[in-house]
Amino acid sequence: MGRKIAKVDIALLASYGVKKVISKPVKVDELLFSIGIILGTTFPMDPTPCILETRVNEDVIFIELAQGLNRDKLELLQFRIIELIESYKLAEAKILIILTDLNLTYADTANLEYLIDNILAVKVVSPKNVKLLTLNQFVTDFFSQNPDYKMIEVVGSLGQALSALLQTTEDKIAVTQTMLNPDNEQNENASNLETRFKLDTAEKLSIAVIDDDLVVRKMMTAIFSGLNAEVTLFENGEDFLNKVENDVYDVVFLDMIMPGMSGIDVLNGAKKKGITTPFVILSSVTQRDSVIKALEKGAKRYILKPIKKETVLRKMEEVLGASL
Repeated sequence: MGRKIAKVDIALLASYGVKKVISKPVKVDELLFSIGIILGTTFPMDPTPCILETRVNEDVIFIELAQGLNRDKLELLQFRIIELIESYKLAEAKILIILTDLNLTYADTANLEYLIDNILAVKVVSPKNVKLLTLNQFVTDFFSQNPDYKMIEVVGSLGQALSALLQTTEDKIAVTQTMLNPDNEQNENASNLETRFKLDTAEKLSIAVIDDDLVVRKMMTAIFSGLNAEVTLFENGEDFLNKVENDVYDVVFLDMIMPGMSGIDVLNGAKKKGITTPFVILSSVTQRDSVIKALEKGAKRYILKPIKKETVLRKMEEVLGASL
């Protein structure tokens, strides 16, 4: 398993009896398909297109679903939740499910139930701590009319969802006051992160940085200079959208406030072009509302300025390992 191994390297591996190379992050369907080829058999798989990503911010487990509900991926979700709870040492499992561009109907009832049941199968997850963010009327009606899920709240905005989840914490601080607090950033030795980053990225990564601040652009370049990564710099969002084609970058770092096109405008433009590359927001503490909007638009992480090397590497590590 590795990231984008070159053809020459694959040929070399074949001489050692390697039958299949799988790119990271590992996708369930690709893994099962590869095992089936080697064993000369087939595994029944749900062909439904589905993007399922998980992450932790502010002690809340974010579960984002797009394109469709794939039962194979949903079945593995409970184990991913357990892994996140143990990894982040979460005392209380608070979960936010985000349904992105999912137009669910009555035909999706069984899969919707399967999603919730797999989440609630984790013993430490209480229905009262599960919120679902969607604008889909069927989903809203489904939960309001189903007594088995009456404690699961359906909301229409990210701010509303996080506020509801954070109300259960002891201090009951509003999300707009806690979400962008530099003191909440976990500290980890930069050299440890850099070593781990190098070990997990055998193939060169392609990174874009969009920021009108020359100092920030130089700093981001310096952070990745000693790593196996190629950094492309953009002074504004217009240049990025005009030059980017498909998903040529592994990660895009995006400033929220720039002359002309804002970070939100860039996210909207990227979505129109069908770009699914994960975005990491660069923000100051005073831009809380903008960051919440960016997360609602699909941004995966945020980094507070002034930028720290260990924070950038940690966010990269989280983003690259977020997909199921």
